[in-house]
Amino acid sequence: MIVKHLRCEETSTLPVIHRVRFNISMFYNYRGLGQCFMAFIFGVKNNIGKLILVSGSNKGVANFTFYVKVYCTNSFHTRLYKVIKSCVINYSNYITISTIKVPARTVWIYVNATEEGPSSYYPIPRIEYIINKGLLSSSLIFTEFLSIIMIYLSYTFYARLIDSGSVEFIISRPITRAELYFIRLSSGILTAIVASAIFGSVFGLSFSLMIHCFAMYTVSILILMLLPILTFHYTLGFTLSNFIKSSTKTLGLSIVIFILITVINKILPILLEINTLSKALYSINPISISYVASYLLTHFTLAGAPFNIGISITVQLAWIIGLLVLGYLRFRKMDI
Repeated sequence: MIVKHLRCEETSTLPVIHRVRFNISMFYNYRGLGQCFMAFIFGVKNNIGKLILVSGSNKGVANFTFYVKVYCTNSFHTRLYKVIKSCVINYSNYITISTIKVPARTVWIYVNATEEGPSSYYPIPRIEYIINKGLLSSSLIFTEFLSIIMIYLSYTFYARLIDSGSVEFIISRPITRAELYFIRLSSGILTAIVASAIFGSVFGLSFSLMIHCFAMYTVSILILMLLPILTFHYTLGFTLSNFIKSSTKTLGLSIVIFILITVINKILPILLEINTLSKALYSINPISISYVASYLLTHFTLAGAPFNIGISITVQLAWIIGLLVLGYLRFRKMDI
């Protein structure tokens, strides 16, 4: 039998004997006990997935219990799981292939077989989840470092140019203010794109040496996670340069704002209830797309996501475009 999930494929032989032996890796969403029972769900679409049951007995009952994640209302926001649905499937073969309805927002499914005891699995690919969770944690320090670099580039490319008076010499040549503004702006954004691509590729190559597979999905999400952060902080420093004459003060204020945003985003999960937190991170945050990418890195799907992807994209673009327009309007009226 060949089973397929995401970008990975593996062949497994399941001999029909009293106690079935199986050899399917944890890429395939199951965790079995005693190699006597396995429940495997894949290809979930519109809440309907394909179910494969493998049992050491040719007859029995499998009880499925579906859980969603909830939070209690105390000050610690302890994570809990709540039952939203249960169903019973009778099987009469060692291997049963059927369909099953998986409720929206399901994060855990518990399976109890009649004769062989409990088994459980995550609907999220286990190995990819572990790898990407590690990638996410290890990438944070590089993300913060590169953000500081982009702030410094906005200081070098633009703020210091205005502070030193060099911009007066430049615009005395046959170049308009708009051309100067957008050339300097595009230089920084292009740097952010290249840095994000290199960052994602290097991390992807590093982990491919361990898993023997270059996960293009993971690399793409890492790039998507980093690019909005770098673009926003470069744009912020770029805009502030038009309002603050001193380039040193602009640099200092940009770094302070970066630190504040970083600290606030880290403490929000402690202070806010889950629904309010989702709005803060995905619907108001100036780096909302980065948080969407972080979510995709470990969840692999937007099904049941606690945010509206359209709103997140709109908010991200509004922050960046708004800052650029504000900075340009100020630059046009600036007395150089």
